[in-house]
Amino acid sequence: MTLTAVFQFSLYTLVALAGTMLAYGEETFFPSGLTVFLSGLVLFVNERQGRLRMRPLAGNLLGLAALGAAAYEFFGDRPDSRLLAGAHFLVYITWIVLFQAKDIRQYWWLCALSLLQVAVGSVLTSMTGSYGLLLLAYLPLALWTLSVFTLYQGAYELGGLDHERPGGNAATPPAAAATSATAALDPLALDPAALLRQCFAPDRRSSVRHAIQQDSPGRWIVPRFVFGVIGLAVTGLALGLVMFLFVPRVSFGSGVRFQGEGTRGQALTGFSGEVRLGQIGQILENLDRVMRVRIFERVDGQKDKPLSIKEFAYEFGLDAPLFRGSVLDEYRQGRWRGGKPHTVTTHVMPSHPLEPGLIRQEYALDISGSEFLFAMRPISLARLYDPPGPINYVYETGVFAGGIERRDPIEYLVYSRRRTPRERDARRNQFGALPGREKLSVLTRMSCLQLPDEGIDGVVRLAGELTEPGRLTGDETMSLDRRKAETLSAHLRDSNEYAYSLNMEVVDPNRDPIEEFLVVRKRGHCEYFASALALMLRSIKIPARLVTGFKGAEYHENDRSYEVQQRHGHVWVEAYIDDEWIVLDPTPGARDEMVFQVGANAGFWKNAKHSISTLWSTYVVSLSLNRQQEALYDPLTGGVSAGWARLRDLLAPVGTGIGW
Repeated sequence: MTLTAVFQFSLYTLVALAGTMLAYGEETFFPSGLTVFLSGLVLFVNERQGRLRMRPLAGNLLGLAALGAAAYEFFGDRPDSRLLAGAHFLVYITWIVLFQAKDIRQYWWLCALSLLQVAVGSVLTSMTGSYGLLLLAYLPLALWTLSVFTLYQGAYELGGLDHERPGGNAATPPAAAATSATAALDPLALDPAALLRQCFAPDRRSSVRHAIQQDSPGRWIVPRFVFGVIGLAVTGLALGLVMFLFVPRVSFGSGVRFQGEGTRGQALTGFSGEVRLGQIGQILENLDRVMRVRIFERVDGQKDKPLSIKEFAYEFGLDAPLFRGSVLDEYRQGRWRGGKPHTVTTHVMPSHPLEPGLIRQEYALDISGSEFLFAMRPISLARLYDPPGPINYVYETGVFAGGIERRDPIEYLVYSRRRTPRERDARRNQFGALPGREKLSVLTRMSCLQLPDEGIDGVVRLAGELTEPGRLTGDETMSLDRRKAETLSAHLRDSNEYAYSLNMEVVDPNRDPIEEFLVVRKRGHCEYFASALALMLRSIKIPARLVTGFKGAEYHENDRSYEVQQRHGHVWVEAYIDDEWIVLDPTPGARDEMVFQVGANAGFWKNAKHSISTLWSTYVVSLSLNRQQEALYDPLTGGVSAGWARLRDLLAPVGTGIGW
């Protein structure tokens, strides 16, 4: 393979990889993903056959059009429109340069544009393990391409390239043109410089005469060059890794925003201050990690004891762990919204004293910029671990505020006090009070009793029929409201009249979605079951609200942690009964089976992805100063100290002998 072919193949592969990384960061194929197809088209059609060449005038006009398209997108309504406008402008310019007649300048443009696209892609994505693998592939490929580019540029300046072939460049250097003319007149008239240029032409191949191979000095890509570039790449990556691991991580400030302030979190989880019915169904087959959780019981004077999430859930009267996120109390035509900004009041969670017997939950939330911090209730103490600081919560809803302005995962600690024997015997699954108002305020009660003006007559009628005195279930020692709530929840969950399904075919688009689910379709996922229960509770004057979060997690033995994935997304109900918020989950058990099956079908690749993602998240994305201190500095310092102590012990007899 000639030098020109090696260089062009390397360069266009680099451009295609950069387009792939930008498309991965945007989470959409167009326009960045189209660069992959165009790079292959230009390589095999334009460079090889000289077709589809773009004239300079056409390139200039298309450049102006690209600038206009980027300017139009720059002033769009999306919060990230400015960044996307710049990213798409880079893509459009790359397309134009691809189809132009190329010399050294155009090739340098392609290298620079590919690097810029990778940089923008890293801003758009959360730097997951998948993007990290792409980045690790891009770096050695870029080094190889630039190394070959150096040889190619030298051959170009030397004048040895054949620029008149169909796939070559448009212009011929003057020295090469003069040499070709002289050689045509008299081959012996070649001067030494011209002869050198001819011998080192990158298109020269070996020749065989009388069974003897004669290698031309124009062989550029030799084993020494290949292994030299590989060694340089490995050495550079190793040194860069050492510098990355040991340079102290220092963050300069952070800001915390609260629910209702319009924060921009990542849309992967679908959990925000407003949720449309059917939205969560799009993520229930997604295996992307949301957070990592570890649970310990604090034992006085001893090492903390690990605790399983099932033990934690059972301790507080729940069948499965529920990681509480946002609270939604306003319903209208298939949409739930949270509290209005003017009603949001925040308080600081206490973080001390750390008493013996507390249960510590350690969280590493991978969704940087999330509006909410997810955690299992009840909660007594909480604080941010990395970055260090207090945690705030919304006064009326108990929602933990997130939205920390940083790219790294958010690490925080949550402490829970065990229930008293009396509470444990009562088998209550209460929400768990946070410091603040103990009684329900008038505004909160009104918002949690609000119903649409019309469109849910069937919901109200069914709730009234199911809560008639003769149809109530549950222990008669319970309060009347508690028995009504348990009856409605059990009807949706256990009557077999309603089925769990992700198929959301709409029968009547003019009907309210909950009315259609409850009366006509009778199948749906957790959003529909929880919404139906909340509206039915409100219709019988029991305050209720929707809660979004996660249910369940997957245990990993290697690091003794639990991984919460997108597929664990869930919605349930909190009802205010007997002067406390209690948890009601009306979704049938088929939901848990489907979530398990999604994880079981992933197999080997899921486990491999988890290992890579954990390694990348722990030692690249979330590497903080505290983690460096624990994982790198302290062991290294301890090793050096131990080695120095051993050396002193070995030299002590020598010193004693010298002193004698």
